[in-house]
Amino acid sequence: MFLITVAAGLLGSLSMSLIKGVTDTFQNNGLGYFPIYIYIIIGVSVGICQLITVNKSMELYEQVDTIPIYQSSLILLNIAAGAIILQEARLYSFFEFLMIIIGGFVSIVGVWIIMKKPVPVKEYE
Repeated sequence: MFLITVAAGLLGSLSMSLIKGVTDTFQNNGLGYFPIYIYIIIGVSVGICQLITVNKSMELYEQVDTIPIYQSSLILLNIAAGAIILQEARLYSFFEFLMIIIGGFVSIVGVWIIMKKPVPVKEYE
Protein backbone atom coordinates (compact mmCIF):
# COMPACT_ATOMS: atom_id res chain seq x y z
CA MET A 1 0.00 0.00 0.00
CA PHE A 2 2.76 2.42 0.96
CA LEU A 3 4.78 2.13 -2.24
CA ILE A 4 1.91 2.47 -4.70
CA THR A 5 0.44 5.41 -2.79
CA VAL A 6 3.75 7.25 -2.43
CA ALA A 7 4.42 6.58 -6.13
CA ALA A 8 1.21 8.45 -6.89
CA GLY A 9 2.44 11.35 -4.75
CA LEU A 10 5.78 11.28 -6.57
CA LEU A 11 4.02 11.41 -9.93
CA GLY A 12 1.93 14.34 -8.68
CA SER A 13 5.03 16.21 -7.61
CA LEU A 14 6.69 15.49 -10.95
CA SER A 15 3.66 16.76 -12.84
CA MET A 16 3.72 19.99 -10.82
CA SER A 17 7.40 20.46 -11.68
CA LEU A 18 6.65 19.88 -15.35
CA ILE A 19 3.81 22.40 -15.28
CA LYS A 20 6.22 24.91 -13.75
CA GLY A 21 8.60 24.11 -16.61
CA VAL A 22 5.83 24.80 -19.13
CA THR A 23 5.00 28.17 -17.59
CA ASP A 24 8.64 29.24 -17.38
CA THR A 25 9.32 28.14 -20.95
CA PHE A 26 6.20 29.93 -22.19
CA GLN A 27 7.12 33.15 -20.36
CA ASN A 28 10.64 33.13 -21.79
CA ASN A 29 10.02 31.85 -25.34
CA GLY A 30 6.30 31.83 -26.17
CA LEU A 31 4.39 29.03 -27.89
CA GLY A 32 6.72 28.92 -30.89
CA TYR A 33 9.42 27.14 -28.87
CA PHE A 34 9.28 23.39 -29.60
CA PRO A 35 10.27 22.00 -26.13
CA ILE A 36 7.13 23.53 -24.58
CA TYR A 37 5.06 20.93 -26.42
CA ILE A 38 7.26 18.16 -25.08
CA TYR A 39 6.75 19.49 -21.55
CA ILE A 40 3.00 19.55 -22.09
CA ILE A 41 2.87 16.01 -23.47
CA ILE A 42 5.03 14.61 -20.67
CA GLY A 43 3.11 16.61 -18.01
CA VAL A 44 -0.27 15.34 -19.21
CA SER A 45 1.08 11.77 -19.42
CA VAL A 46 2.46 11.93 -15.89
CA GLY A 47 -0.83 13.41 -14.63
CA ILE A 48 -2.78 10.56 -16.19
CA CYS A 49 -0.39 8.01 -14.65
CA GLN A 50 -0.88 9.72 -11.28
CA LEU A 51 -4.66 9.40 -11.52
CA ILE A 52 -4.41 5.75 -12.54
CA THR A 53 -2.05 5.01 -9.65
CA VAL A 54 -4.23 6.77 -7.06
CA ASN A 55 -7.36 5.01 -8.32
CA LYS A 56 -5.61 1.62 -8.27
CA SER A 57 -4.41 2.24 -4.73
CA MET A 58 -7.91 3.18 -3.58
CA GLU A 59 -9.29 0.13 -5.38
CA LEU A 60 -6.90 -2.24 -3.62
CA TYR A 61 -6.83 -0.64 -0.15
CA GLU A 62 -9.12 1.29 2.16
CA GLN A 63 -9.58 4.93 1.19
CA VAL A 64 -9.30 6.00 4.81
CA ASP A 65 -5.70 4.70 4.73
CA THR A 66 -4.79 5.59 1.16
CA ILE A 67 -5.79 9.27 1.04
CA PRO A 68 -3.75 10.49 4.07
CA ILE A 69 -0.64 8.69 2.82
CA TYR A 70 -1.13 10.08 -0.69
CA GLN A 71 -1.73 13.64 0.52
CA SER A 72 1.22 13.53 2.93
CA SER A 73 3.59 12.24 0.28
CA LEU A 74 2.28 14.79 -2.24
CA ILE A 75 2.83 17.67 0.19
CA LEU A 76 6.30 16.52 1.29
CA LEU A 77 7.46 15.83 -2.27
CA ASN A 78 6.09 19.17 -3.52
CA ILE A 79 7.98 20.94 -0.73
CA ALA A 80 11.14 19.04 -1.68
CA ALA A 81 10.64 19.84 -5.37
CA GLY A 82 10.10 23.51 -4.58
CA ALA A 83 13.17 23.64 -2.37
CA ILE A 84 15.42 21.87 -4.88
CA ILE A 85 14.10 22.54 -8.38
CA LEU A 86 12.65 26.01 -7.85
CA GLN A 87 15.41 26.96 -5.38
CA GLU A 88 12.91 28.16 -2.78
CA ALA A 89 15.14 26.96 0.05
CA ARG A 90 17.07 30.23 -0.11
CA LEU A 91 13.86 32.15 0.72
CA TYR A 92 13.46 30.56 4.16
CA SER A 93 15.20 31.46 7.37
CA PHE A 94 16.76 28.70 9.45
CA PHE A 95 13.77 28.65 11.84
CA GLU A 96 11.24 28.46 8.98
CA PHE A 97 13.18 25.64 7.35
CA LEU A 98 13.35 23.84 10.70
CA MET A 99 9.56 24.13 11.07
CA ILE A 100 9.10 22.63 7.59
CA ILE A 101 11.33 19.70 8.57
CA ILE A 102 9.43 19.18 11.84
CA GLY A 103 6.12 19.28 9.97
CA GLY A 104 7.48 16.68 7.58
CA PHE A 105 8.45 14.42 10.49
CA VAL A 106 4.97 14.78 12.01
CA SER A 107 3.50 13.74 8.67
CA ILE A 108 5.86 10.75 8.43
CA VAL A 109 4.92 9.65 11.95
CA GLY A 110 1.24 9.86 11.01
CA VAL A 111 1.84 7.68 7.95
CA TRP A 112 3.80 5.22 10.10
CA ILE A 113 0.88 5.00 12.55
CA ILE A 114 -1.52 4.32 9.66
CA MET A 115 0.76 1.58 8.35
CA LYS A 116 1.11 -0.09 11.78
CA LYS A 117 -2.57 -0.23 12.68
CA PRO A 118 -3.92 -3.77 12.94
CA VAL A 119 -5.82 -5.13 9.98
CA PRO A 120 -9.29 -6.31 10.99
CA VAL A 121 -10.03 -9.96 10.29
CA LYS A 122 -13.08 -10.34 8.07
CA GLU A 123 -15.46 -13.05 9.05
CA TYR A 124 -16.90 -15.14 6.26
CA GLU A 125 -20.50 -16.15 6.53
